[in-house]
Amino acid sequence: LKNPQLRMTLQMMLMNRWGKINGEAAILHALDSKNKPTKMVGVMGVFMSWTKENPEAAFDWYETHQDKLNQGGGVYGNVYNGMIYQALARHDLTRALTQDASIENSSTRKNALAGIAQGVANQPEKLKTFLKFLDNENEPSLKSSVMESVIGTMVMQDPESAKALIGTIDDSQEKAKLIEKMIRNWSYMDPEAAIEWGMKKTDDKKAQVAIITDNLGAWASQDPAAAGKWYDRQPDDIKTQDALTKVVRSLSSRQQYEEAFAWANRGSDPEKRAASKKDIYQSWLKQSPDAAKTWAEGEGKETLQGIDLTPEAILEPEETMPHPH
Repeated sequence: LKNPQLRMTLQMMLMNRWGKINGEAAILHALDSKNKPTKMVGVMGVFMSWTKENPEAAFDWYETHQDKLNQGGGVYGNVYNGMIYQALARHDLTRALTQDASIENSSTRKNALAGIAQGVANQPEKLKTFLKFLDNENEPSLKSSVMESVIGTMVMQDPESAKALIGTIDDSQEKAKLIEKMIRNWSYMDPEAAIEWGMKKTDDKKAQVAIITDNLGAWASQDPAAAGKWYDRQPDDIKTQDALTKVVRSLSSRQQYEEAFAWANRGSDPEKRAASKKDIYQSWLKQSPDAAKTWAEGEGKETLQGIDLTPEAILEPEETMPHPH
């Protein structure tokens, strides 16, 4: 297969299937790969199925072969570490917490706790036990990081429970971080609900503007029309050029150029509006020159009215320079 993405998807599927049948043989085969990304995909495929079929056996193997998994880069070891602790916590939280307490490396332990957090986030009784365990944690930054993992996982399946958990946090700075995390993750599922909930959590206009600026771009990329209708309903004092610029750049980067122009038109400052449109057209022209020119000469003519579209104005300086003969 020439397509690398398709090749890795098929590899993941095959290793996942093998992991159900014989986890240990499958994992050893995956670890033989010399290519780091290929190895990672293979190991993840095995762990995804093996930890579901037989989490105890998978963890027993993991305990005695961590050195094999960690060879060639800590980032890969961290991914495996989090995955295995997540699976074990779902099956046997007591063992997961006991093993975590014995980890000496702070980075490895942090990753294990994050995995445990994701494993129990949507199991109320286990979550209570886990939160009590965290209460005895003496390192504030570690506890904070783990709580973000809990909220980030919980909100994807049960936003109401995530809201309730945030409500139990007394520290204002910690609560603000968790709210930010919740909005960001919830936005993937229900951006309108996430943004509106976040804005209701504060009366500070600057904070409300920040929530819109940070999250509107992703929503507009998913559903430009719905995001646009919502934005148009908002009061003028929380609409900013920064938010529009982020949306326009997000859409342009995804080659959603016509939608980007529609968002640029929402700007109230004529000069900034024109500059934004020029930037979009430049991006489109570089990516698909024929399509950009056809649109500019046809249905986009009115949108680009008043903007200098000559090569000298649109192209970068080096692109307009004559080539030496």
